[in-house]
Amino acid sequence: MKLKFEYGLIVRGMIATVSWAAAMSPTPALGQGDAGSHADLGFETDVTHLNLTVAPGSGASGGCVGGYVFQAAHGGCIRQTIASQSESRACASGYTGTQTRKRNRPVYMHQNGSSAFGSWGSWSGWAGACTATTVPPDPLPPTVGTTFSVLSGMICVASDAGYYAVSGPSNANRNILIEAYKTFSYYGRCPEPSGYTFWLALWADFAQEYRVANPGATAEYAYGQAWRQPGGVEDWLLDAAGGNKENTPAILADINKLCQDSANTKYGAGKVMAAYVNKSGNKCTVTRVN
Repeated sequence: MKLKFEYGLIVRGMIATVSWAAAMSPTPALGQGDAGSHADLGFETDVTHLNLTVAPGSGASGGCVGGYVFQAAHGGCIRQTIASQSESRACASGYTGTQTRKRNRPVYMHQNGSSAFGSWGSWSGWAGACTATTVPPDPLPPTVGTTFSVLSGMICVASDAGYYAVSGPSNANRNILIEAYKTFSYYGRCPEPSGYTFWLALWADFAQEYRVANPGATAEYAYGQAWRQPGGVEDWLLDAAGGNKENTPAILADINKLCQDSANTKYGAGKVMAAYVNKSGNKCTVTRVN
């Protein structure tokens, strides 16, 4: 530190005043030679008491630039910021979610470009919700009268898998086919996926043939004609229902077998006996628990 003293001393019991200006370089940890911030140091004393003051240096070569404040403890003109550190952890076993915590420390940025760091503060508490994992209860064992859907996938409504098979027919066409199938079936069952796909594909072919033979016919009109004209899909469907005994009580054994196969898959082989619910479309019921 280089000091320049200017002093005056009043004797005969008067208070003596001494002051000086000092060109103060940054501390070795922060400094770069003698270039850097300057400070004015002053004190007043009455020999018994001493009052020391420190202020930014005056003059063209002294003072702090905008945004920096002189701090003697850190060796000059400093801008203080905060650095944060965070870490996370998964919630404890049996819970879902993530928790985080953080801590801070001060950063002292010197206007000459160097920086110093303070000590890390304490970690904050863990934040973040942990939700208890819910384990679904085991399904209740079946009892007589328990109903369930045929698992092989009979198609009754738009939400059933396979409903949108085959491009071309509208949803209205698909519903017409399902209702016709249930009407022709003695027990009112919905079509199984293979039959449903077959009849839709045949219907689409007939509609296309009609449009080729009748240029200008709309798709809707062509599908209507392909369904109801003599020799159309509706007639074919009725003939097939008679041929495989779908429209007779004899078909019940085949439908019940579908229900029993589904029950074996759902509840375990041989655990229950199951049968089709008449006119339900695709529902089965447990008739006996073994």
